[in-house]
Amino acid sequence: MQNLKYLFFFGCLSFFFACNPKKEKKVPVTKTFNGYTISGVNYTDSDSIYLLDSNLDIIIKSKISNKNILLKGEINAPSVAFLKLNKEEDLHTIILENESYNMLFSKNKATVLGGKLHQKYADYQNTMHQTAISKSKYVDDSYINENYLNFIQENSTNLLGLHLIQQKKLSSKTIGDIQQRIENSTNTELKTYLAKLKNTTVIAEAAAKIENRPIAKGFSGTNLIGRVTTLAQVKRGKKAVLIDFWASWCGPCRVLSPRIKKLYETYKNQGFDIVTVSQDRSINAWENGVYEDGMENWNHVYDDDNDIAKMYGVRGIPHMVLLDDKGRIIQNKIPIGKLEAELEKIFK
Repeated sequence: MQNLKYLFFFGCLSFFFACNPKKEKKVPVTKTFNGYTISGVNYTDSDSIYLLDSNLDIIIKSKISNKNILLKGEINAPSVAFLKLNKEEDLHTIILENESYNMLFSKNKATVLGGKLHQKYADYQNTMHQTAISKSKYVDDSYINENYLNFIQENSTNLLGLHLIQQKKLSSKTIGDIQQRIENSTNTELKTYLAKLKNTTVIAEAAAKIENRPIAKGFSGTNLIGRVTTLAQVKRGKKAVLIDFWASWCGPCRVLSPRIKKLYETYKNQGFDIVTVSQDRSINAWENGVYEDGMENWNHVYDDDNDIAKMYGVRGIPHMVLLDDKGRIIQNKIPIGKLEAELEKIFK
């Protein structure tokens, strides 16, 4: 009987706890922050700091309290951004990711550390800076250029490759080298950018090359009727002028005469003219050669003592010099094939 009482008691107790479960204490859940955190110390007079995007628009602004800096936010994808203190002019590049960064601002220096891409970029910049400082006969531009190309190749699938390309003016040759290096890259955006950049660079280089052409030196000489002909007269209003150093005793010169004559007949009404500068030893030989080759329809001058030839560095003939519409030298000592091709481009 006693045993039945105990069994009844424990059964009731079990039923009580089953019907009245103990309430569990709720633990608050802390939400994980997945954005970027930029913290550090400021030793300048500035009291505010800005985080700017690539267009220099403000992403976030923060007050600097007790020299302590804190910027927090979140981005969808890595991007190039800038840090700027409100009383300083300098912009400090940061490759912004959802990572942690540390920085130190002083009057003479700004240091930003952290972030996978930013640290990789900072290490590269530091290496190139140290290389430039210690540059010697053992470290030339080809070495620096090779490091530059290697870095772009290694980072062609992230934003660092494009960012580095945008940091300096590149020649069409260097752009071509980059295109070759990233030929197997999956970054179509970068490839498209480089293709457009190369096209505009080639055009700009061609324009610069034209602008940098040297101006042809002026000269004058006696023509076939005993009067004076000047280069200035021949150039006036013309799109292209050929200075042809020639002599009747020069076999190769006279072999070219029919081709020169054909060019004159083809383009004379489109703004092309010729002045042939004779290196003959006598006026009679010069005059006879001109008429024998049927070249009397354009300008001719006799070069006494080879003064004009010396002016243009002529050491042998035939020697032709092609000028553009502003009297600038397109090419000194231009071969006949190149001359024909250039005139075709000018008068197309």
